[in-house]
Amino acid sequence: MNGNHITVPSGLFLLQSLVQFEQTLLHHRSLHDLLNQTLHHICTLTPFTRGCLFWHSPLSHLPGQIYTYRVEEGEVSNTVKPFYPIQEFCPMLSTGRPLYLNNVSPYIPSKWVEQFHLSSVYVVPLRGQHQKLAGVFILDIDGRPFQPTSELSHLLETLHLQILLAIRPYLMPNSTTSPSPLSTREQQVLQQIAKGYNTKKIAQSLLISDHTVNEYASSILYKLEAKNRAEAVAVGLRKGWIE
Repeated sequence: MNGNHITVPSGLFLLQSLVQFEQTLLHHRSLHDLLNQTLHHICTLTPFTRGCLFWHSPLSHLPGQIYTYRVEEGEVSNTVKPFYPIQEFCPMLSTGRPLYLNNVSPYIPSKWVEQFHLSSVYVVPLRGQHQKLAGVFILDIDGRPFQPTSELSHLLETLHLQILLAIRPYLMPNSTTSPSPLSTREQQVLQQIAKGYNTKKIAQSLLISDHTVNEYASSILYKLEAKNRAEAVAVGLRKGWIE
């Protein structure tokens, strides 16, 4: 940490950590295990020292749960109900992307701020079918104010995309969506294409080369029998493989 600015891992260590994180998402045993491990990995992979995940989705078999990292779960559950932070932050998370709040005080009750010594936080939304908010991560650095770097924002965007792809099946239990022929990484690339990202921006977001992005894109077109990227996105949206 440099003053109020924070740094993130880089180079080979970062790549190895992202691979490990992706393996965790692929080989989880249950939704409970997935959510718990996800919070743990986010806080160990980033400079965040504390975290809470508030989950409230009637579509899953975990309708209301609180997961914590370096915060007493009982202390949180006795103070905050799972759905309350989701209700409070929902209007601010309309873009569906991780949101940095320099000072969280205007957005949540003062008793929470005082009890948990909150200051600057990152709020990371988890949206399911029809963009309905199902969960919210709240991450901070022991209550100290901080300013995120572009590298941290970038890393959170990458982790966020991986998590969304992993939890999607649990938010569509009654769906007749056919299994996707795409690998997890190919789905990530297709999701980025759907956002309007070009090859270079996708490469930067997923921490891979432009050449690798193009290889994934070619594989996506082949598997989806699409003539171009726009047609591949249309197929992915129609099948429910991306949002």
